[in-house]
Amino acid sequence: MKIKTLDTLEDVQKLDGLLGDYIRFVCDDLERAAGLTFDADVLLANTVRSLSKVIPPEGQTFVAETEDDDILGMVFLRPSGNHDMEIKRLYVVPEGRGTGAGRAPWSRPL
Repeated sequence: MKIKTLDTLEDVQKLDGLLGDYIRFVCDDLERAAGLTFDADVLLANTVRSLSKVIPPEGQTFVAETEDDDILGMVFLRPSGNHDMEIKRLYVVPEGRGTGAGRAPWSRPL
């Protein structure tokens, strides 16, 4: 498994399919668990509009990939106060679960 840092808005925007999967997963889970409903398309549009906050110099985006460059997961870090970062959009695709892809970005210094 490889961990890549995405440093440009163009690179992060390429995650739109994975972001859509993440948002649908969260919306489905909230509806199932608590009866809450959200418009996944609106949430995705809001997320895409704020992607500049998850690239340098403000934030960070990491993806976990297979050796064949297939994306297993992603995580965003966004500023949250003085020298603090908030974890956002941590998601691992179903076939990547149990591989350590969710822990991998944290196994090296940020």
